[in-house]
Amino acid sequence: MCKRFIFGFVLVVFCLNCVFAQHSKIDSLLNLLKTDKEDTIKVKHLIDLCWKYKNKGDFGKGMTYGNAALELAGSVTFAGGKGWTKGMAQAYNDLGIVSEHQGNYAKALEYHFRALKIRKESGDKLGLAQTYNNLGIVYNNQSDFDKALESFFASLKIQEQIGNKQNIAGLYGNIGVICKMQGNNDKALENYFLSLKMYEETGDKRGIANSYNNIGVIYNDLGRYDKALESYFVTLRMNMEMGDQYGIATSNINIGVVYKALGKYNNALENYFASLKISEEIGDKSNSAAAHINIGDVFLLQHKLNDAKNQLISGLNLAREVGAKDNVESAYETLSACDSATGDWKGAYQYQKLFKQLSDSVFNAENSKRSAEMSARFDSEKQETKIKLLENEKEKQAIVSGAENKRNRTVLIAVLCGLSLMILFSMFMFNRWNVTRRQKNIIELQKAEVDKQRDLADSRRVIAEEQRHVIEIQKKEVEHQKELVEEHQKEIIDSITYAKRLQEAILPPNEYLKKYLPDCFILYKPKDIVAGDFYWMEVIDDLIFIAAADCTGHGVPGAMVSIVCSNALNRTIKEFGLRNTGEILDKVTELVMETFEKSDANVADGMDISLLALNKSTGQIYWSGANNPLWYICNRELKSITANKQPIGKHDNRKPFVSHRLNLLPGTIFYLFTDGYADQFGGARGKKFKYKQLEEKLMAISGNSMEDQKDTLDKTFTEWKGKLEQVDDVCIIGIKI
Repeated sequence: MCKRFIFGFVLVVFCLNCVFAQHSKIDSLLNLLKTDKEDTIKVKHLIDLCWKYKNKGDFGKGMTYGNAALELAGSVTFAGGKGWTKGMAQAYNDLGIVSEHQGNYAKALEYHFRALKIRKESGDKLGLAQTYNNLGIVYNNQSDFDKALESFFASLKIQEQIGNKQNIAGLYGNIGVICKMQGNNDKALENYFLSLKMYEETGDKRGIANSYNNIGVIYNDLGRYDKALESYFVTLRMNMEMGDQYGIATSNINIGVVYKALGKYNNALENYFASLKISEEIGDKSNSAAAHINIGDVFLLQHKLNDAKNQLISGLNLAREVGAKDNVESAYETLSACDSATGDWKGAYQYQKLFKQLSDSVFNAENSKRSAEMSARFDSEKQETKIKLLENEKEKQAIVSGAENKRNRTVLIAVLCGLSLMILFSMFMFNRWNVTRRQKNIIELQKAEVDKQRDLADSRRVIAEEQRHVIEIQKKEVEHQKELVEEHQKEIIDSITYAKRLQEAILPPNEYLKKYLPDCFILYKPKDIVAGDFYWMEVIDDLIFIAAADCTGHGVPGAMVSIVCSNALNRTIKEFGLRNTGEILDKVTELVMETFEKSDANVADGMDISLLALNKSTGQIYWSGANNPLWYICNRELKSITANKQPIGKHDNRKPFVSHRLNLLPGTIFYLFTDGYADQFGGARGKKFKYKQLEEKLMAISGNSMEDQKDTLDKTFTEWKGKLEQVDDVCIIGIKI
């Protein structure tokens, strides 16, 4: 029931290289300081040392050299006056970044706003873009996503004008982080891959490492743990090659999160403690807080409740100190679970209340709306710029066109003169032809017959042309009818596709399933675009309800029935407040029949269902079924509970649904399913798969992870079906307790 903590999103800080690019090593720079004069060169060396110590993770020395650079930049004589403003702005910039890495967000904002003021006054576009980006990073760490997105888009607008591909790549990554924090994984992944592609084109190793880290976060959220680990280990290797202690600490946390999700708690703790050690050495309180909270989370899963609470309190105090709202939120949620496990219900309630208040303040629909508005506004401004460029191009074309027209007029006059001469010559030739014609009357008479035959041929040609014309008209009519058919077909497919979106709205999201049932899978394979099968989940108080349902028919009719049945389940739980599984199915039957009885037609549609309820507090399992049984594997033995032999809907001699109660050991695996898998025709003889073969397959794979079980079932189904058509919708749910 504990939340998976994902910490360490890497937002990219890009730095100006045009003035302050010093590639010397730290020792070389320290030697240069001994002979440097008190001028701008020494300021550059001090700023470079600040940045290099930051990359090394020595934030204390980074602050020391950054402050020394700021003091010297403010006192040196430059361009006839006192103070080198460009050096001061860069010193403020680097001090802000070091403060942000230390978790001192208030101080980081102060430094960045001072840099922003100087760069606005001096008209330094590249510097402004840099500062807006860094402000966005600090706002993100404070969970102020509106201001973070506003800052990133301001920076991206300037970078698009400049055309700096490396910095644009960094901003795509930063915007992707905000999309991820607001739950839009698809948009986040799109931005991360754009960022990775541009970094690979520019050869930026740090940018590539950051992109792989962010991609790993999304894969972890989607439950693709192999892909997540692959991405995180690429990031860890690259951070170790670069000597980036901050990056190494972050990578260890993220790898630990994946191991925890896979149930490899010792591996997870090993990575968390490695991150904590590095974070404490470099003074990174934000990552230290994250490490403590994650360690506490694993201790809770191992039932080491005192150790868990000590770690969580340490992490909470650090997170409050640096203002990291996401870490504070995670600490509250896990402390609530910890107190609940020890029986301290008052403490659990207080922490849950604090978690809810903070969660509601950080994420809401208005955040996502404003995010979309800022994206649209940025795209609109880009389009306006393109229009202006197009108008300028049209003006150029008008000038060229004017010159072209003038040249054409000259050519036309010359052509007309030539034609006039040709007409005069033709008149002379016509006169000569008349004289000749009189001499050839006899020949013309002889040709009359030939002309008659030619006229006949012309008539036939006209008839043939008319026939071709009729054929063309008929061909166009056939093509028009074909277009109408294709248009109607497209409209039907579009309507069904839209119906699919409506049906998907009743299915619980994967994140919602994994939050309450982390060790589960759902194999869902509709026969058509929309399906009569659906799965349903609802969490009320300490009860988790989950069901696999098979409505009458498939395709569009089945999908329509599924929406009616899903709505009935929701009303039974929320409106009528029923908790007993048998009573729930009785009430659902009543609601479904009530819905269809409103029609004049005799509708006998309904559904078969397997409904399971898990009490998180007591560990009790309750189950009821309509036609579909419940299978579960305990101690390597598959057992079955028979369902009531009646559907949800009209049925003669209907009886109340039976509620079954089970006391099971941890490690038990429950399977809820419809009949589509067992009824599929295939194999060498084209026969049904059948339930017996499904039982044997589940027993064979029950020792594997839930994700591997899903993959095996999917592969087996595809191989069994072969080239035959899928006969029905398929839905299988596996839950490991």
